[in-house]
Amino acid sequence: GSGCFINSTNASPILERVLIHDNQSSNGAGLFLFQGEVNIINSTIVNNVSPDCSVNDEMIPCPGGGIKNWNGSVTTSNSIIRSNYPDDIYFFQSGSLNASYSNIDIVSQGDESGNYNNEYQWDGADIQNINENSQFTDPENGDFTLLPSSPCIDVGDPNSELDPDGTIADMGAYAFDQRDYGCMDSEACNYDPEAIYDDGSCI
Repeated sequence: GSGCFINSTNASPILERVLIHDNQSSNGAGLFLFQGEVNIINSTIVNNVSPDCSVNDEMIPCPGGGIKNWNGSVTTSNSIIRSNYPDDIYFFQSGSLNASYSNIDIVSQGDESGNYNNEYQWDGADIQNINENSQFTDPENGDFTLLPSSPCIDVGDPNSELDPDGTIADMGAYAFDQRDYGCMDSEACNYDPEAIYDDGSCI
C-alpha cells in the first residue's frame, strides 16, 4: 500500500525529516493525497513503484509512483522526490504543486478521460529546484544518507534553519555532516584531529 495516505479536505499535515521508500501501490505508492494539503520539508521520497493498470483498455504504468495528488495541494522544500516509477509527482485533475529547493524529476498530469502527460510543465519548476542523481550512500540497503559528492548538499533554502554542522540546509531527510570530513594525515599542515573521514584535502 501507500507509504502515507492523507484523506481529508481539512487536513494540513507537515511531513518533516521523513523517509518514504520502496512501497508499491496503484494509488500513490509513496504518498496519496486526496484533497487537503501537505507540506513536505527536508524529506526523501524515493524508489516507490506503481504497477501497470488499465486505461482505456490499454495497460500503462499506473501514474503516481512517488506522490499521487488528487485535487489537493502539495508544497515541498529542501526535499528529494526522485527515482519513483513511473513518475515522481502526479496531478489528477486540479491538484497543485509549489516546489522549491528540491530535487525532482518527472511530474505528470492526468484527467478522468484517461489522458496522461508525463512531461507536464508545473508552476515553480525554476525556483531553485534541481533534477540530478542524489548520490545516496547505499540505497539498495536502505541507506539514504548523502555521499560527499552529492549535488543535494548546501543547496537548500538559504532562509531555512541551518544544518547541525552550521552550513546551508541540504536537500533530503538526512543532513550531510561536514564536520566529519577533513585531512586525516597527522603530518599534514591542515591535519584535522576531529575528522572521521579523509576528504583528500591534505597539503
